[in-house]
Amino acid sequence: MKEKLQPNFCTYFNKPVFKAFKILIAFTFGFSPFLGYSQISQGGTPYSFGTNLKAGIIFETLPALDVQKALDDDSQNDGKSGRPWQFGINLEVNFNIIERGTTETLPNGDKLVRFGIKAPNAKSLNFIFSNYRLPSGAKLYMYDNSKTNILGAFTDFNNQDDKQFGTSLITGDEVTFEYFEPANAAFSGEMTLGTVTRAYKDVFNYAKAFGSAGSCEVNVNCPEAAGWECQKRSVVMLVVGGNGFCTGSLVNNTSQNSVPYVLTANHCLGGSVSTWVFYFNWESADCSNPGSSPAFQSMSGSVLKANSAGTDMALLQINGSIPMAYNASFAGWSREGTTVSSSYGIHHPRADIKKFSISANATASDTYGSAACWRTGLWTLGVTEPGSSGSPLFDPNKRIIGQLYGGPSSCGASAANKYDYYGKFHVSWTGGGTAATRLSDWLDPTGTNATTLDGLACVPTCDGINYTFIGGTSTPTDPTVAGNWLSGCVPNFANTSNVININPNTIFVATSTIYGTIINNGTIKGSLNLLGSLTNNGNVSPGN
Repeated sequence: MKEKLQPNFCTYFNKPVFKAFKILIAFTFGFSPFLGYSQISQGGTPYSFGTNLKAGIIFETLPALDVQKALDDDSQNDGKSGRPWQFGINLEVNFNIIERGTTETLPNGDKLVRFGIKAPNAKSLNFIFSNYRLPSGAKLYMYDNSKTNILGAFTDFNNQDDKQFGTSLITGDEVTFEYFEPANAAFSGEMTLGTVTRAYKDVFNYAKAFGSAGSCEVNVNCPEAAGWECQKRSVVMLVVGGNGFCTGSLVNNTSQNSVPYVLTANHCLGGSVSTWVFYFNWESADCSNPGSSPAFQSMSGSVLKANSAGTDMALLQINGSIPMAYNASFAGWSREGTTVSSSYGIHHPRADIKKFSISANATASDTYGSAACWRTGLWTLGVTEPGSSGSPLFDPNKRIIGQLYGGPSSCGASAANKYDYYGKFHVSWTGGGTAATRLSDWLDPTGTNATTLDGLACVPTCDGINYTFIGGTSTPTDPTVAGNWLSGCVPNFANTSNVININPNTIFVATSTIYGTIINNGTIKGSLNLLGSLTNNGNVSPGN
């Protein structure tokens, strides 16, 4: 086995100063009682927890980790440009769990496989599967020695085209894999571990660098960020390339159909984007820094749609639909290409909880690292830091005009150096002239040639005009159930100025005359008598 640090870090240079914050990390996030987050998995309890099995578990013991040496290496390089913040050492392996594990056939013909890994001195373990493909009905769990930290069940839902899959961290130096496969499975599951990350720092105490951002940063729910409640829900933190942090934003497209496109920085790319992890809603509930890490949600896996070094732009599409419970929004954008009098940033500096920055000074056109960029005016609230890379820059109309490339700003920077560079959205629109290098094919799929687009699910609430239907299924006798409307704002259906947004995965049952405009991304049933206009991106089905 070859032990080495993975080389696919985003490269740092003295100029430009990228804002990517790199760590040696390889995971997607499942449930953990230590950090309070959730991944799309099926839950449940491993089969072995409820029965006595005859066979023991075969463990593979890895080379002992020299924790002190790793810490010494860190101290010698601490603060130096070009080295990521590390917590672990990757070990390349080739472990076929089904072949190496203990297999038992259950009385009804189902199969159970268990396999363990021990890594002496490791503070925690996480893994990358180089081959992961499960049949329907199969379940994979991972748990620690005490059986209190459990990940899974992971199923065929987690299959990806490239067969790669990453896991979250599990505390301690011992992990058991338990795989259940039904007797009638369509095929035999495939699970091969390709990388084991052994932590030499107690990552759970670091809690993904929680609280490590500069003291000048402002939480996104402080009074200074009032009015940006919707846009903040579009901003996500990224675990990129298995070993680093960047920021990105969900972006709306002219079909307004909630395709989960994420705009971020080209220099954040590295390794397979199918193992990227997307954090939603990791933020303080108010203006203060909480005493422990807030809860959040996450998804894993994506596909690269477009990228261009000419503006340091990358556009990805998250695998699958974003659950309604995440309450995500899709930011609007402007490709007008003009300077603005002020600009605003929402980001995750140093992989910390979400922050808000303001420049009350005008942007200027500039280049940075040969890329076409907007240079912000001097920041007047907050700054950006490593980990903020790829985060959106908004204009005063709350539309994205660029994504963060880099710059000299930091809390400790001189006043004259508190500015940054963002790749120009309007230049990215045409990019290199192909679908793989520009935004237009993805964000304007029907060729409307729009120059601006407001955010989806970013309409104002309780303003007498704009309303968003967010909840489940309305009742046939009362389609105005307050709980089904964003912020409880129920429209007056006789108002001809109505703009009613019906969110995906909802069923709106129309039982009365409706005036105004409906933008349907879900399903409309019943007798729709609309005196106005309908933009239908979903389904309209007669009857109840």
